[in-house]
Amino acid sequence: MKRFGVALIIILMLGCLPSCDYRAEESAGEPKKPEIEAATTNNGLIFAWNLAYDITELLGETPFAAYDVPEAMPVYKNKYVTDGAGVPLKPISREEMRKAGEAIADVLGLNIDSEANYGSDNHLWLLCDETKIQVGGNESVYIEFGKTFPLPVELGGSNKEYIEALNYTAEVLAPLFKYWNMENPAASVSHDYSFGGEKHFECNLTGRDENPMSASVYFSEGYLCSIRSSGGPLDGEIMGEYPTITYDCAKALLLDGQCYSIVPLNSPIEENKIRGAVIGYKTQCYDEVFIPFYAFYVDITDREEGAMPEESLALGLKTFATYIVPAIEPEYLTKFPEIIVHFN
Repeated sequence: MKRFGVALIIILMLGCLPSCDYRAEESAGEPKKPEIEAATTNNGLIFAWNLAYDITELLGETPFAAYDVPEAMPVYKNKYVTDGAGVPLKPISREEMRKAGEAIADVLGLNIDSEANYGSDNHLWLLCDETKIQVGGNESVYIEFGKTFPLPVELGGSNKEYIEALNYTAEVLAPLFKYWNMENPAASVSHDYSFGGEKHFECNLTGRDENPMSASVYFSEGYLCSIRSSGGPLDGEIMGEYPTITYDCAKALLLDGQCYSIVPLNSPIEENKIRGAVIGYKTQCYDEVFIPFYAFYVDITDREEGAMPEESLALGLKTFATYIVPAIEPEYLTKFPEIIVHFN
């Protein structure tokens, strides 16, 4: 196993990118530490490298959720392996993209005015008055709504407000979620911070029960701005189920330096700096297969490798970096391509 991969990890969702608009209020004095709110229904989302005052803002009230692991977990084949530019090697056809887009337009009760690709053959855009529907070669869907859906709540810096906005989204787009087999999706909200202390919210609606599909929701200027769904990355062919290692075994490998992360360290991780742990799948589009991993959140605030600007330290923000360890027995890893982590 390689020690300390030095590129970005992505497990299920990439938490470095904000999904919700938030504008911090201006203040004549120094920014004040906000009230700490734990993430709501995190759904096992994994974030690569984030700033927060407390780990619960990223992982919720129970940051350690990797103890009860099945004795065996499946490894999935990636339906849409991509090249270095993120273009699927075997994308669906343009005709299939249009058919998928037409189905979305029909579900939303929209008439298609025209078609465009905006310079990319990997995406097809269908223009429907204010609404634009984009379908990708990997069956991903991105929909821009313009100012069709004004929000019933004014968004500020509270998780509660974003949960209300997500519940509104689930209501007004109910036909779309039903089409995606996501009736009554679960709302989840978490947040990290910029170096200057501005909150960035991550908002998602996720299928319940056996449906792992999730949609990222974006708000802007008092409106439901857009929604993005990449489908269910784990709905591909199952390559097999493989014995898993225990949490304690994974932690021992972590402390021995046998892990992958965007932030390589010059010395071993200290056990008392582990602030949370979850288990999930690394679903980079480049990967041929999706393998389950333990993801450990480590507070590296006091280490030079995770150095922050003075303004962030003055605010009391902490740096949480994620280090991942394969969850299946090492002897089975040789059956699959070498594990490599990427920046995107």
